[in-house]
Amino acid sequence: LNMDSMKVGGSLLMRDGAEFEEVYLRGAKIGEQISMIDSKFTGKLNMNGMEVGGNLFMRGEAEFKEVTLLGAKIRGQIDMAGSKFRGNLIMALIEVGGNLLMIDEAEFKEVNLLGAKIGRLISMIDSKFTGKLNMTSMEVRRSLFMRGGAEFKEVTLLGAKIEGQIDMIDSKFTGKLNMTSIEVGHSLLMRGEAEFEEVYLRGAEIGGFISLAGSTFNSIDLTETNVHGVFWLISSEYHGIAKWKSNSTMILCNTKTGTLQDSKESWPEHLKLEGFVYSSLGKFYTNEGKDSATRDIAWFKEWLKKQEEYTPQPYEHLAKVLRKSGNVSMAHSILYAGRERERNETATGLYWFWLTLLNYVIGYGYGYRIFFSLIWVIVFGAIGTILARINKEGKERNIVWCIFYSLDLLLPVMKLDERHYKIELEGFARYYFYFHIVTGFILASFVVAGISGLVQ
Repeated sequence: LNMDSMKVGGSLLMRDGAEFEEVYLRGAKIGEQISMIDSKFTGKLNMNGMEVGGNLFMRGEAEFKEVTLLGAKIRGQIDMAGSKFRGNLIMALIEVGGNLLMIDEAEFKEVNLLGAKIGRLISMIDSKFTGKLNMTSMEVRRSLFMRGGAEFKEVTLLGAKIEGQIDMIDSKFTGKLNMTSIEVGHSLLMRGEAEFEEVYLRGAEIGGFISLAGSTFNSIDLTETNVHGVFWLISSEYHGIAKWKSNSTMILCNTKTGTLQDSKESWPEHLKLEGFVYSSLGKFYTNEGKDSATRDIAWFKEWLKKQEEYTPQPYEHLAKVLRKSGNVSMAHSILYAGRERERNETATGLYWFWLTLLNYVIGYGYGYRIFFSLIWVIVFGAIGTILARINKEGKERNIVWCIFYSLDLLLPVMKLDERHYKIELEGFARYYFYFHIVTGFILASFVVAGISGLVQ
């Protein structure tokens, strides 16, 4: 049936159980609507370049084999609710003024919506896609609904622009979900009891929040993604926490978000956190019974160790956020843990020796650990006191003189008695006190460097 370039002022009705083989409507102009409700098309249905002033109805129990709507313009909506598409559905570069409805247990094989422009929303609620769903560079003025138990194989949203939200609640994605460089005006909902295998969200821009709470993931890559709102890995009891398959991975390299809302169980086995930036930690009570920002320090250390290769940025940023929330001592503990991991896992040679020296002398200069140097003052002060006491000069005086003599030579920041520096001891004690004085200068230098932050 060849209706290429046909012009109809009213409607074109091909409905109510009608049966067709090949139908051509290329370049046709239909003033009102086209209805194919409950009909059957066993061959190619070619509507490339077609213009429809109203709606295109392909719903009910309609069946189609191969359908092409390349570059078509539909001023109203396209309704495919409940229909079966046995072959490819090509809607690349289509323009739809209203909604695109692919709902109510509709079935599709391969669907191509490359460069499509949808004036309102797209709904795929409760439908099944057994082939590739290509929505590359698609533009949707409102929202994209892929929820309600819908099933998908391979989905591509590369460079798509969704001005509203994307809702994938409770659906199943058995193949790759590629949302690289996508722009979402509001929120990305991947929560509920949805299932995902490979998710790529590289370079995405999410205007609202993103929620993974309650769903199951194998891997998700959010490299260089910017989430303006909250990053939810845990929500209310209804949505629960994000769940992960065995040996799963989340990549958050150079990812930016607002508040990070998580819990201990909500993270996968493997993380990549280099460049991950978040403005604050969640301020509600998690299922561990503690405020997210004040949980046990061991929890944070365990979380950071999920990144197998050590890098300093995750430790430094977490410390910055903790310090901002008033947890200064916890921030110092995180920085100390990062330096210890660097010393044990990546440092070699002279650098390892330098870090070891910093650790045991002033604890890298973090918080109360800077007073490690006090222990060394006590140790060397005691050694100096003993050697001074057994020497001729010490024997002629009491133990108190020996203590102050040892401390006076050890601590370069003070001079208790000028005469202490004119005494010449005999034997081994004389040479030890040369070392004693040098050690004092080194300890003092380390303390000053630690307080000023030069070695942190």
